[in-house]
Amino acid sequence: MKCPRSKRFFHICIFMELILLLVCTAIALVRENKVYTFRSTDFVREDEYINSAPIELPAGVYRVALEYTCQGTMRHFCTVESPDDPDGLLCSGEHLSDAQESTDLDLWVKGGGTTVVVRILCGEGPLSVRGLSIYQTSRDMSRAICLLLAVFLLADGFYLYRLREREDGEKHWHLPQGALPENRKGEDGEKRLVFWGLCAIIACSSIPLFVHSIYPGSDITYHLLRIGNIKDGLLDGQFPVRIDPSWLYGHGYASSVCYGDIFLYFPAVLRILGFTLQESYVCFLFLLNSATCLISYYSFRRIFQDEKVGLLCCAAYTLSVYRLFKMYSWGALGEAQSIVFLPLIFCAVYHIFTGNPKTRAYRRLWIPLGLGFAGIIQCHILTVELCVLFLAAACLVLWKRLRRPETLLVFVKGVLWTTVLSAWFVIPFLDYYLNVDMVIHHVSARTIQEAGLYPANLLFAFFLRGSSRDFMTSGMRDMEGLGIGLPLSAAAMCLLFLWFFGYMKQRSGLISGAKLAVIFAVISMLMSLSCFPWTRIQFLNGITEKLVSSIQYPNRFLMIGTVLLTFILGVSAVVVKDAFGDKAWSGTMAAFGFLILATAFFYESSIVRDGGALVLYDEKGLGTGYLSGAEYLRYGIDQSELSFHAPLPGDGIELLEYEKTGLDVCLNLKNRGSDSYVDVPLQHYKGYTALSAGGEELELEDGTHFDIRVLIPAGFEGELTVRFQPPWYWRMGELISLLSLSGITVLSLLRKCPGIRFPIMHEGTTDR
Repeated sequence: MKCPRSKRFFHICIFMELILLLVCTAIALVRENKVYTFRSTDFVREDEYINSAPIELPAGVYRVALEYTCQGTMRHFCTVESPDDPDGLLCSGEHLSDAQESTDLDLWVKGGGTTVVVRILCGEGPLSVRGLSIYQTSRDMSRAICLLLAVFLLADGFYLYRLREREDGEKHWHLPQGALPENRKGEDGEKRLVFWGLCAIIACSSIPLFVHSIYPGSDITYHLLRIGNIKDGLLDGQFPVRIDPSWLYGHGYASSVCYGDIFLYFPAVLRILGFTLQESYVCFLFLLNSATCLISYYSFRRIFQDEKVGLLCCAAYTLSVYRLFKMYSWGALGEAQSIVFLPLIFCAVYHIFTGNPKTRAYRRLWIPLGLGFAGIIQCHILTVELCVLFLAAACLVLWKRLRRPETLLVFVKGVLWTTVLSAWFVIPFLDYYLNVDMVIHHVSARTIQEAGLYPANLLFAFFLRGSSRDFMTSGMRDMEGLGIGLPLSAAAMCLLFLWFFGYMKQRSGLISGAKLAVIFAVISMLMSLSCFPWTRIQFLNGITEKLVSSIQYPNRFLMIGTVLLTFILGVSAVVVKDAFGDKAWSGTMAAFGFLILATAFFYESSIVRDGGALVLYDEKGLGTGYLSGAEYLRYGIDQSELSFHAPLPGDGIELLEYEKTGLDVCLNLKNRGSDSYVDVPLQHYKGYTALSAGGEELELEDGTHFDIRVLIPAGFEGELTVRFQPPWYWRMGELISLLSLSGITVLSLLRKCPGIRFPIMHEGTTDR
């Protein structure tokens, strides 16, 4: 038998991979990184540029630190170029500010021996360079280690898959050729179909990623800045990151408190390890495609108990026009992440209302329910509102089943599980939402009805990339891909046809769920339209005013419609099989599969061709002032008046020294008069403290433009440190979430280990 030899070969490969990774790590730790230093005399002025002396650098990742003096902000621009090989390096550059007087840029040099020149485009006002240092880093090695690790994991995973297939075949080595049981042949064929089908779906959904750039979208700047600020926060010692340190010209922004970003730590860590911003972003989008594919397949397979139907629904959901639109055209990472978890929630809710309450599997449904809701809470709060709305409607319709003690218990456990998993985020979010006066509290007059869709959007067959969402002004001319797409609309029509002609009479649980899903899907699509009376509902009372305004775009209801219509597609295939036989079922599956691939390829081709190109290697090229809707800004700030600046002392205050690192500001000052103050260039959010060198805590209040104003008592002299210190109950929430996640993980692993038994589970655990 060849199996043992194959296993020995695999073990040797694993050993060699570990050796190679260790060698790369050792090189990164041992290698002496060089520093290239320039004085002010090494710079020369050529027309409108100030250029450094050229220097030849080996391949690697560098940090370029420039010290300068200038007047004004955004008037001068520093970048790094290669006169001999313009494509031999990557650098996005940064605008200079008079209040900073120093900056550092990331530089990627592709090939060895590349000549580089630091160039400063001079605008209005004087500019002088005091010095320049180019630091070689080990991030090229950490980047190489990550790439090797990814390649090894993919290769090893594929080899294990093939090895398992071979082992399964050798279990029947004693049978004559062609004597493998028919059911065994079918199982092996289905496993191969699922494996390669999932790989194909992930690859198809990732086609727009296989280019040299990323696609500009309405929200992409905001989300790229989120990634960059998480990276800066981690490097500054925050974990988890709460106040994004580089935003608002270094004043900090509370996006991470109010907008869940746990999954954005992945691209942020890639940035730290040496990947460019767009590489990190593309890797994250590929991860989203993979997670959406796998979770949707798992969920729909569990619902239909059929591998092929689960795979078809997975393709329809992952390649749905609305999801692709949100990911690539809009750049809405929050919604794209929440779409990952919707099938898991739907699967749990479906089994809660249709399953047997007496089984052990039913009693564990609170786990996927809680995981799904915790997932979307970490991604997009508005999606939580939509899910709760439709879940509440389902509970009202199915109130007789909801009254069952087992069902109520599952929902209660699911709510508690969601709460403890999300405590680390929900507690700070509620703390700020209830206690900090932010812009988000003052947008309830914003109406959304004019942003709704036309009925034609829901029936449109083949969408293009488009560039317009202003239907009130432009109609559907050059419209973006706002709709459900042909496969899902065809599925709805197919099911309505089967329902009308009386074919939906078997499988009561599945059929009743499908009928309710049709009704809710129609409602969700109606709520996305401009003809839906949103304005009238909004101004019914103060609560509806805030809730409706927070939705912003009615098309968000298509998220709910997409998952419901995907379920309807699967039910249509099942009913066709029951009513017309296997041949009709195979034809229906093939027809839906063709529609799914045709519409997805057509739309993705339009994205690649017409989506534009954004090339960005470092988030500093985006600036620091963009806030999208600025919902988490302190209310009353004129954002245009914010800029980089030093501390502003009040009367009698002499500022001797000043240093700012991230959210930490160290001052050395003397108060020569009566009680006074100093305004520190940090936005005054809850959680900041000011301590003297002796440990005395000084009082804080709002200063100019809501900067932190530290009240300095008369006669004060010495050092003063202002830093962000999360309240103790925030840390308690983090501990609760960590312990709950660790506990469920350990219990799951122990339950799978043979030979380990839990005495408390010996009785009453068998299904009845």
